[in-house]
Amino acid sequence: MWTCPKCGRNFKIRVRGHSCVRLSLDSHLYGKSPQSIRIYHKLLTSSKKLGAMQISVASQAICFKHSSTFLWVKPKNLFVDITFYLHQQIDEFPIFKSLRQSKNRVAHAVRLEKVSEVNKQILHWIKQSYELTQS
Repeated sequence: MWTCPKCGRNFKIRVRGHSCVRLSLDSHLYGKSPQSIRIYHKLLTSSKKLGAMQISVASQAICFKHSSTFLWVKPKNLFVDITFYLHQQIDEFPIFKSLRQSKNRVAHAVRLEKVSEVNKQILHWIKQSYELTQS
């Protein structure tokens, strides 16, 4: 584990670059629609059931992490974008973008517009990401 001496954020490995801007959780949620805030809270409540985790606030997203980040949450006014990792690329709705990060890790992005979209499939993928990033 490496801790940035400037901002105090923890990383699994030493990173060359990141934003040392310190933001509060409230700054990411301020001015967002009630729907976006409910989506965030559903993701938070559901993710806490997976096991030990912490919330880290970065300049562009709210990071859900344990040994490393397994879920990036980006609240917008009318929707919430999330990014999670899977061991292989999945090309099915509602995934709108994927990017290979390493041999065994592919980032997948989903846009959530309603709380009901935080469904079994999304939660299953988040669980897989949690398990993948434990190693």
